[in-house]
Amino acid sequence: MQRTLGHLVHGMAMRQPPQQATIDALNRLEVLGTVSTDAVVRILMTDPFAALTTLKRANESFYGLRASVGSLTHAVEIIRPDSCVSYFAHADSAGRTSDAIKAVTRHAQATAILAHGLATGQELWTSDSPVRMGMTATTGLLHSLGRLILCVSYPSETDSMYGFSSQAFPVDGTRKELEQLQFGLDHTEVGAFAIRKMHLPDEMSEAVAHMSARRIVLQSSASRRLALTITLASALAEQAGYGLTSQVSFLEQEAHDLKEIAQTTLGWSDDYMNDRLMDLDRQMHAIVDSALHVKPVDRVPAARTPDRAPASPSHSTSRRKSSSASIG
Repeated sequence: MQRTLGHLVHGMAMRQPPQQATIDALNRLEVLGTVSTDAVVRILMTDPFAALTTLKRANESFYGLRASVGSLTHAVEIIRPDSCVSYFAHADSAGRTSDAIKAVTRHAQATAILAHGLATGQELWTSDSPVRMGMTATTGLLHSLGRLILCVSYPSETDSMYGFSSQAFPVDGTRKELEQLQFGLDHTEVGAFAIRKMHLPDEMSEAVAHMSARRIVLQSSASRRLALTITLASALAEQAGYGLTSQVSFLEQEAHDLKEIAQTTLGWSDDYMNDRLMDLDRQMHAIVDSALHVKPVDRVPAARTPDRAPASPSHSTSRRKSSSASIG
């Protein structure tokens, strides 16, 4: 039986609890007294469902905003970091997780990092400056929301389709084509529907709904730029190894074709786009190190006597070396 968008989304994205790791990390913030906008945003970036819930709350009429909020950082500032922590840290239950959900989440995080880098030329995730999740990075984080909803709603079917089940078998077709065959719709339709239901900016839902190069050129300039940025970032994330591990044979739009469109419409050079990949591994590792291993803030050291040797540098300055992404 063909399923409708309303049937898929109802009771799933809007009511999906935060991941247990999200609950634990926010609880540690509360216990350590290190709650801040930056700390909360870093944790919510590891959990797209929790990020979506935060954006939904910020866009409620209670706050009386004239324009929709599409930035995760702005949403946390509106609600207040301590309120965000209280809302999620004391959740009665944790959201479902699986290998497929973890893979989709990793891809969403990598896409957010790359989208921000492409749009601004700067790193999103650094150790010495706050994470500013604007609309582009936030859309990157939510661009795979539809696939997460499918994974939560139909775990056995998506595990098999995406190659995370012993029952998976090789088939031909793109992921979107396989989703259409299985569900009667694909993850971009589901994601765009959910974003609209949450009253987020139209540019975000349009970007997610039109994530293919052939359709992007038909959109308005603002929506086209965002859609192209997210689509290219998603393709580059897969190319760098942050995609779904699957037995399925995929024939999706290659990053090379998207780069050509970006060069023509946005003026981005090959070097500019490839440079965005250089620090992706390090930023992805930093997500885990910074968000899910919350540490106390550095305190002002006690006064030392003149003959006391200075303390050794903090271990936080020493980072595990990550392999550079292959951009082929």
